[in-house]
Amino acid sequence: MQEDLTSLVFLILAIVVPVALLWMGLVWAITDAKERNGSQWLAVILVFFAFPIGLLIWLMVRPRIPTPLERRVFQRRLQASSIPPTKLVRSARLRQPSE
Repeated sequence: MQEDLTSLVFLILAIVVPVALLWMGLVWAITDAKERNGSQWLAVILVFFAFPIGLLIWLMVRPRIPTPLERRVFQRRLQASSIPPTKLVRSARLRQPSE
């Protein structure tokens, strides 16, 4: 009777613990991919099919989060390259067919 209970507890732990770790790894990888605008499918495939090595692979291939300085530089470059709205209106007026 004692051996049956011990083997049952061992069997439950052998199934529950790896499944719980896999679930936590999947939740973390998906959340991390959302925060970094990365591929959520890639994170799921890596973690689910190659657990636990897939977590390490995800840590290596995931997109990095830009620093605040990089964000400001990107925003300034974007603003500098954008066409002012007045030029867009003028060019649209020039393209209209004359009556």
